[in-house]
Amino acid sequence: MKIGSFLIMAATAGFAAVSLGGCSGAKRAFGMEKIAPDEFTIVTKAPLVLPPDYSLRPPRPGAPNPSFVEPERKAEYALFGSEGLSENPQGYTGGEMTLLDTAGASSATSDIRQVLNSETASLVEKDETIAEKILFWQQPAEEAANVIDPKKEAERLKDAKTPADAGDGQKTGSKTAQAPKEKKKSWFGGIF
Repeated sequence: MKIGSFLIMAATAGFAAVSLGGCSGAKRAFGMEKIAPDEFTIVTKAPLVLPPDYSLRPPRPGAPNPSFVEPERKAEYALFGSEGLSENPQGYTGGEMTLLDTAGASSATSDIRQVLNSETASLVEKDETIAEKILFWQQPAEEAANVIDPKKEAERLKDAKTPADAGDGQKTGSKTAQAPKEKKKSWFGGIF
């Protein structure tokens, strides 16, 4: 009896191992398994190479890196091999060069972006963004209406002919001088 239960357990374990192994294989076969790149095989720059004579040459200011290969050239080499590389270093055909010469590409100014920006600077108007509209929805109150002009107030008091009556909220001649009252603002006062 012990041998039979041992065989059943061994068969169950073997079946589980095979079926679980098949699941990952099936995922890989259907493209459902994520295959992460190996971080040690990814290189952003070309590896350093020692010169053949082992003596270092001083770098020239402004000179391009001799080991640098343009990405377009790398892509051409990867796709077509050495026979697919273009003979023209700029990559332009004769027809493209004729088109560029006819269009005046060789005589184009290099600071065209600055020229256009200076010409259209007067046309640019700053629009309020939605965030500015939401954050600064309430316009500032006009304080000029609440401030009393001292010269005009002095003239008004002279015209009143009774300076003793010139008090806050009291009659001054035929006119009344009252301090402006501010409205008490509610939370939803500016919305409705």
